[in-house]
Amino acid sequence: MSEALFFPMRIVQFSLIIFFLLGCNRNTLRLAEADLAANNFAGALKTLQTADSTSAVTARLKALALLVEERPVEAFREIAKSRLIDSTGQHATAHIFFRAASAIVREKDRTIEVSALLDSALTLDPGLKDQVINLAWQRGMEYLAMSGDDGYRLMNYAIRHDEDALGRLRGRDMILARRFDEFSAAEQQLPLLQTAAGSFRQQNGRAPSSVEELAAAFPDNPLSGRSGWTYAFIPNGPRIAVEARAKLGNPYGIPAGTLLKLW
Repeated sequence: MSEALFFPMRIVQFSLIIFFLLGCNRNTLRLAEADLAANNFAGALKTLQTADSTSAVTARLKALALLVEERPVEAFREIAKSRLIDSTGQHATAHIFFRAASAIVREKDRTIEVSALLDSALTLDPGLKDQVINLAWQRGMEYLAMSGDDGYRLMNYAIRHDEDALGRLRGRDMILARRFDEFSAAEQQLPLLQTAAGSFRQQNGRAPSSVEELAAAFPDNPLSGRSGWTYAFIPNGPRIAVEARAKLGNPYGIPAGTLLKLW
C-alpha cells in the first residue's frame, strides 16, 4: 500500500473508532436516563459506570443519582468535576439540582435537603423560580395534612419566594392555612423561650422543667406556652434547646407528636 493511501486509511479507521465510542456512550446515557425516569437511581449509577468518565453529562447524571441515594459528598465531587469539564454548564447543573429535589421530596422526612437543593438550583438558574415555587407549594399542601413539620417547611419555602403563595393557600384550604399560621406562631415563640431558658440556667444551674417554671422565674417578662403544645428544655452545650411537641387534640389539627425544635 502506498504511503499516500496509508494515512487516509488510518484517518478513516480512527474516525470509525471515535464514532463507535460516541455511539456507545450515547446509548449508555440513554439507558441511564431511562433508569432515572423510572426512579431506579441505584440502577442508573450502575449503568453510568461504563459511561465516558470525561463527559460533563455523565458527571451530572451521576451527581443526580448520588444525591437521591443520600451520598452527597460523592455527588458534589461529580458536580465539581462537571464544572471543570464544562465551565458554561451552570444551567444544566441547576436542572440536576432541581431534578434531585423533585425526586427526594417524595420522601417526606428529607425536606431540609430539598430546600438546600432548590436554593442551589435558583442560584445557578433564576429562570427555574416558577418550577421551584410550584414544587414546594404542591408538596407543602400535601404534607401539611400529614404528621410532622415537613409541610410547614415546604410551604414556608414557597412563601419566602412568592408573596402570593400564602394567599393561594388561604384561598385553597383555610384549615391548612390556619395550621400553617399556628406552626409559624409556635416557631416564632421558640427563640424567646430559649433566651429566657438560658437566663434561667445561669441563675439556677439547670434547665427549667416547664414553661410554667420559666414564667414564674421572670414575672416581668410574660412567657407562656401555646395551647395544644408541650415544651421541653434540653441542655445543648452552652445553649438550651427548646422543643415544642403537638398534643393530642391540638386545636388547629396539627397531628399529635409533631415536633418543632430550636437547638
